[in-house]
Amino acid sequence: MKRILLTALAAGIVTASLTTTSNATELRFTGWASKASVFYKMGVLKWGEAVQKATNGRVTINFLPKPAGSVPAHYDLVKDGVADAGYYIPAITKGRFVLHKAAEFPFLGDSAVANSVAYWRIYKKYFEKAGEHKGLHVITGFTHGPGMIHNSKRPVKSAADLKGLKLRVPGATIGDLAKDLGAIPMHISFPQVQQSIAKKIADGVFLPFNAINSLKLAKYQPYTTTVPGGLYNLVFHVGVNHNAWKKVSAADQKAIMKIAGGEAGAIMFGKSWDHSDSLGRAYVKKEKTTVTTMTPKFQAEIVAAFSKMRNQWLVDAKAAGVDGKAALANQKTELAKLNAK
Repeated sequence: MKRILLTALAAGIVTASLTTTSNATELRFTGWASKASVFYKMGVLKWGEAVQKATNGRVTINFLPKPAGSVPAHYDLVKDGVADAGYYIPAITKGRFVLHKAAEFPFLGDSAVANSVAYWRIYKKYFEKAGEHKGLHVITGFTHGPGMIHNSKRPVKSAADLKGLKLRVPGATIGDLAKDLGAIPMHISFPQVQQSIAKKIADGVFLPFNAINSLKLAKYQPYTTTVPGGLYNLVFHVGVNHNAWKKVSAADQKAIMKIAGGEAGAIMFGKSWDHSDSLGRAYVKKEKTTVTTMTPKFQAEIVAAFSKMRNQWLVDAKAAGVDGKAALANQKTELAKLNAK
């Protein structure tokens, strides 16, 4: 296995430099995932190895030892060339993105791989042309595993049980849902979640099983509501600064997109989430968490609460020049095919 290059930040400052030699181009990559996480080991590192392999070592990924900036700033960090490449979450980059929400609506499926591939397909067919992600080249897009409800107060068996709970939310989509259902949404960055829960600043979280395990939250969150198909998914993009991408030859660009980009990249990252979720489910079981499965009646309450957001999304999609109904119908078709496999 070829080595992924790691360097230190010079004097704590991330520069916009792109290093090119006669044999290789280094892309400085920013992200915030723990180096011990499955997402980092099975997703981020594997992706970097795939880029290097696809280009026979002509393009290497230089993983920075620390994030180049705050988590919500990662789109701008790449767009502005502070880093050459990185991953970012559209939902927490406020006021910039709308179309990704199609993959964050409830009950899409239990597989991050299927959800990720379906998202990439509708992104390429419907969303890319809208030009929301200007200033960088989107290599791939994917979602994490299905989001669940975890809290310290009580079993959540209906929408009424959510009222008054202070719940950490991962973005605008689930934040609006929490508010509409009577919960108190708290926008807390992922690195601060564990401390916020331990100090009882928040009563609970909307998170997939993997995060409950990685943050060891079961001792603080004894109640979990599992949601068939997921209450939500969170969309991630991997992007490369346009100027940095231009430094990569056309042949290597094509090779990267074939081996590490598009659907190939979506599958790679999706697998890391699915594996991590399986570990999280085992952890919750071991910790003897009280697990409640969302009933069809509860699901209907969620669908009703989401109807306003879905309708607004259709309006916003139309304003962006996208046929939202066609995109959602196509996503449903793709998910049915993928989940059947």
